Amino acid sequence: MSLNWNTKVMRVIKLTLNKCRNKYFIYMGVICFADIQRIDSLQEYTSLVRLDLNNNLIKKIQGLDSLINLTWLNLSFNRIEKIQGLTSLQKLKVLNLSNNQITVIENMDTLDNLTHFFIGCNLLNQLENVLYLKRFKKLVHIYMKGNLFSNEDDYQFFIVAFFPNLTVLDNKLILQELASSKYQDDIEKRNQEESQKQLAEEVLQKQEEAFVEYLDGPHLFKSMFDEDTFSSDRRSVPGIEDLLQSYPLFRFSNTQIDHSLLNKREQRERELKSFSSSQDEVETHYKNQAIQVLEDFNRQHKEAREQELLCKMKKKVFFSKKEYGTTNQYFLLSSFRGLKNDFHHKVQEIIDATLENVAKGSQVENLPHDVKMLFTDKIKVMHALNTNHKLHLLTLNDREQKLLTSVSSWKIAFFKDVITQQNRTRISDIHRYADFLRKQLERFH
Repeated sequence: MSLNWNTKVMRVIKLTLNKCRNKYFIYMGVICFADIQRIDSLQEYTSLVRLDLNNNLIKKIQGLDSLINLTWLNLSFNRIEKIQGLTSLQKLKVLNLSNNQITVIENMDTLDNLTHFFIGCNLLNQLENVLYLKRFKKLVHIYMKGNLFSNEDDYQFFIVAFFPNLTVLDNKLILQELASSKYQDDIEKRNQEESQKQLAEEVLQKQEEAFVEYLDGPHLFKSMFDEDTFSSDRRSVPGIEDLLQSYPLFRFSNTQIDHSLLNKREQRERELKSFSSSQDEVETHYKNQAIQVLEDFNRQHKEAREQELLCKMKKKVFFSKKEYGTTNQYFLLSSFRGLKNDFHHKVQEIIDATLENVAKGSQVENLPHDVKMLFTDKIKVMHALNTNHKLHLLTLNDREQKLLTSVSSWKIAFFKDVITQQNRTRISDIHRYADFLRKQLERFH
């Protein structure tokens, strides 16, 4: 620790730490009012379970990564501005950060065992930020008094309503029923939002497992225009903006993905489950029969034929899985290219008509003067249009390559596991057969 302690305090602290390291004493105390500015030099004391560093000059939470057994941490009355550096403290139950300069409750996702949390007299001003603590299912005691939002009416009822397991707030026993009834509508709304968020995450996970994440909706269509230098000028042309708004929402809908590739993903899961079940069943049967073969030599040829059938079945499933591949993904990306070409042709028709009107000197409604001047140079306009069309196609090609790489990686990993399991089974059979032969030889002695 970086500090300016007197000799007496230094001697007490070292004695306590040495005892902790030798497992005689795993409590670290008497480290307050020592003007500590930085936490360090604690890497060796992994058995420490309690650490009190209150009433010092610490500005940043750091140097605690090695204290994996810590259950109590007191950093109150310091100068800490941000919650951080607590990731490895997964056993922590009591955390005291009172009387600091913290503005946001954050970076505590790994503290699943937290039961007591003290963060009073800080600079918290958003009452809804307290809902971050809902993830801690074991939390029973919270101290929030002295923050900016604590002056609001009924802030305690708000906290109690959203924490049904809470028993103590600001060192007072709470009345759960009254708070729940007061904020019933807010609780239902929050629960509904969390359910919708969870549902969206489940849908995204299914799409990732099908290797088609972010292919539904306008996301892919819009990503093609991220580096489109001609996009801002082209939007000023009457008819282009309406086409840009309606095209991705109408054409690039998620219907095709939901009813084809996602269904294929479910089909793949069923096939994998069926394959694994069949494989386990056949291998279990074969193992039982192999034992009988080792006892009865006359049945060995029959069991060999069953093993051959098993290998044929695995090869059949192997080639069936190999065909799963990328047929559907190729079809989807090809459809995207077709839609993009169709979109390009429609834009080109509008651009050609605008060029012709500008060349004839006809009045074009809602066309800015600077864009009109750009359309006096037909070669430049067409070059920009074709260049951006190629850029869009390149974006689709990059996404296609990423998709194919993901599918290929999955196939390699899957069949590697299958082959490894086959090899282990064969090695096990060899050992059993060797044991059988060894027993046969022992009978002749």
